[in-house]
Amino acid sequence: MTYAVLGYAMIALIVILLLTNKANPIMAFIIVPPIIALTAGYSISEINDFIKAGVSSSMGTALLAMLSIIFFSIMTEQGLFDPVVDFLVSKAGDKVAIIVVISALVAHFSHLDTGTTSTLLVTIPAMLPIYKRIGIDRKYLYLVIVQAIGVMNLLPWGGAITRSCAVTGMDPAAITRALVPCLIAGFAYNMVTAYLYGKRAQAKIRDGILDRGEDSVEGDSGLTVEGNRNTKLNMKYWINLAWTLFIIVLLFKGTFAGYITFMFAVAGALLINYRTVKEWNGIIDKYAKNALRITLVMFAAGFFSGILNKSEMLTEMAGVVTSMIPASMAPLFAIICGVIAFVFSILLGADGFHYGMMPLLIKAGETFGFGQTGLVYIMCMGADVVSQLRPVQATSWMTAGMCNIEFKDGAIKAFPIILGLFAVEVVVGVIFGIIPIL
Repeated sequence: MTYAVLGYAMIALIVILLLTNKANPIMAFIIVPPIIALTAGYSISEINDFIKAGVSSSMGTALLAMLSIIFFSIMTEQGLFDPVVDFLVSKAGDKVAIIVVISALVAHFSHLDTGTTSTLLVTIPAMLPIYKRIGIDRKYLYLVIVQAIGVMNLLPWGGAITRSCAVTGMDPAAITRALVPCLIAGFAYNMVTAYLYGKRAQAKIRDGILDRGEDSVEGDSGLTVEGNRNTKLNMKYWINLAWTLFIIVLLFKGTFAGYITFMFAVAGALLINYRTVKEWNGIIDKYAKNALRITLVMFAAGFFSGILNKSEMLTEMAGVVTSMIPASMAPLFAIICGVIAFVFSILLGADGFHYGMMPLLIKAGETFGFGQTGLVYIMCMGADVVSQLRPVQATSWMTAGMCNIEFKDGAIKAFPIILGLFAVEVVVGVIFGIIPIL
């Protein structure tokens, strides 16, 4: 029981440090777990072995995250997504329902790189002026973006999947392949709700209720869109598109490990778009900051996951969880994990849930006969759909700010819709046997 108390104390301390902004994830994961392990009575040698095992298991996913950020940043700068976005916007016209549906399509398409900032910089500047010109309620733009991000994060390089793989050692592409029916169902749900938003907006406009954005301050997000992107459909554009599609096929087929695939991807992107060593170095330097930060967090998480998983703490902590679940609820443990992921990912943030609670729930699931795989699937879904409802996440405030609405108002409006999205994905997951029910 002592190990369980120390394990929960470790998670609580890390979460408190993150939520109160007293430490960033790198510092919290590197400093706190070894101190707790020493307190538990483990030797320096044992702690060293725990950390080595944890860092080794997260290495491939950390490299994939770093390289995918650099690759998709290069492709975004080269205007890979812009022609499709421009085409969709040009077809919007003044039909309100079509405009809102196209907003959803643009948000989904621009989130192929699962980078929230780039999604906002592509979608909002393209669509918000149309909303203001016609008088469409801005909250509908906010809702379609939040929903799109929640679904498209199920791609292999999405936040929940990469974090889950850093903890479990699973293959990101394998998770996405399994979740394809849920991803398709989520996309369909978003298209239906976007159409309904458009019909409501049309009814408001018909009643003279117009949202021209007069109460907002332009540019209050402090973000700008690069104006020098290459958006011409020249030969280089088609080569970039073909290379990107080829890389995605390789990734989903599992021909190479994910990080090896993206090593090829980055090398190819540099050769296609830049000519000199100076240019190669410059573009990598440009995007290395964000890529390195995420990679370091994942390596640092190896300290935490290694000590938690390899010591006796996780086993005793899981025993506490299983003792609290009635035997009659055991067959629904996977669903319970999904609900916990949905709720606590909002409260704890992505790092707090994935690196803190996920290993605990997986271990507890073993007691009830649940394998790791199915539990990871539903927890990824639960954590992904709420990614823009987390008050502890900067991009949540950015999304609301760029749409010129208050975060709390947007989150309140979005919560029941996002809950519906999660329910649809779970039902499809159960029907297709993706989510286990004993």
